[in-house]
Formats: sequence, structure tokens, C-alpha cells
Amino acid sequence: MTATHLTITWTTSRARDTYGYPICRLTDPTTGRRWRCYGGGYDMLGTVVADWLEEAHQTRLAALYRSAPYGKWHSRPVGIPGYYHKDHRAMTWRPLRDRIVLDGGQGLASIQRIAEAIGLHLQPVADAKGRSVAFTVTDHGSAEALIASRT
Repeated sequence: MTATHLTITWTTSRARDTYGYPICRLTDPTTGRRWRCYGGGYDMLGTVVADWLEEAHQTRLAALYRSAPYGKWHSRPVGIPGYYHKDHRAMTWRPLRDRIVLDGGQGLASIQRIAEAIGLHLQPVADAKGRSVAFTVTDHGSAEALIASRT
């Protein structure tokens, strides 16, 4: 069981076209990579965590996709290629790109459920005002073994 500490920072854009927009940034210290989103009107925290999860754990997400029984995947509405998971609507399989895409705008709770399904536990760390400033990610082992034990 390993743990990773992901840092969340909030800033405000000073760029010409996006001046005043909030920016949410997630930093993974193990890789040095950063993910960000800006604007508002959606769950920005869920979006950056979903982007991190999608990039860092694509093989585990693919294993979850392959383990789903027939009938768990439904076609997206017309114009949106791919299939969504009945239990995890924030997770879409895109056959043309052969990868799982996560929609963090559906909420951080949806992304946390998907992370639990692939063997990761996301524990938010809050500051004195109750805002999430970091996540401690605990890895409970390989996704294939976890998925096999559930079926």
C-alpha cells in the first residue's frame, strides 16, 4: 500500500482574454506533472482530479472497462461517440481512441467512486476554512486483482 500527496492550488487568471477567471491546479510531486482547469460553472476540483486519474491510471481504468458485464455500458446520445458506464456515468469509453475518458465536471464524488473501483482511495485534506488543498491517494494494490475479487 503506497501513498501519494497531490497538491491543489487556486489562483486567479491575469491573462488578457481570461482575466479574473479562477484557476484550479493539481500537482503530482512524484512525476512533477500539473493539471489545471479554469473558468467556472462546473466542478473544477473534480475536473483536475479526473484529468490526473485519467492520465496516471489509464491501464486500471481500462481493466475496469474490460471487467464490466454485458449491459453495463450504454451508448451515448447521438453526436457523442462512446459508451458510458451505468454505475459510473462520469466514465466514458471512447472506441476510436481506445481509452477511457473521465468527466470530472459531474462532481468530485463521482471521480472518487471510480478511483475506489480501481483500488485508489482519495482522502481530501482541507485548510482551516474547509477548502480542499490537497489529496492523499492511497493505493490498495493492482486493479486487476481487485476487480477479479469482486466478480
